[in-house]
Amino acid sequence: MSPSRRAQELPQLVVFAAQNDFLDSGREALCRTLLPPEMWNAILRYRRERDRRQRLLARLLLAVALRRLEGWPERLALERLEHEAVGRPCVRGCSWRISFSHAGEWVVCALGRAVGEIGVDVESIRPFAKAYDGKRRTCFGKICHNDNACGFAEIKAFAIGVKRFTWFGGT
Repeated sequence: MSPSRRAQELPQLVVFAAQNDFLDSGREALCRTLLPPEMWNAILRYRRERDRRQRLLARLLLAVALRRLEGWPERLALERLEHEAVGRPCVRGCSWRISFSHAGEWVVCALGRAVGEIGVDVESIRPFAKAYDGKRRTCFGKICHNDNACGFAEIKAFAIGVKRFTWFGGT
């Protein structure tokens, strides 16, 4: 299959995710060998083991994603991982835009070919405060859902900006 035909068949947005406990100490030692030394040294600066493993796992998800999407060797993808001036991760020589996130038990790497930037955000779900009655909690939940699901999807996944939304008869 020609490279241009393969590119046309690839999705525009792909998300790879794994749970934190995927990396036990044996897997971590094996995966660590794929990282360039300076990347591993940067990961070691994190004091908490959980933070180190999440960062390592995010990079491994990127390596697996680029192997599956583009046929890149895992080590090459990690060697080319850089950060733009604003701190956003990027892979030199790669047309995919990338974003990492982690929260709770999940680590996510999103890759997109959207016009502009992409972003992914994983959130831990916690019990909502019992300070609000049922109607207020429902209204607040709908507003937050609309804002996050619609607004962030447009900004992060499609990079076209927030449009006006109508919520409960208002704007």
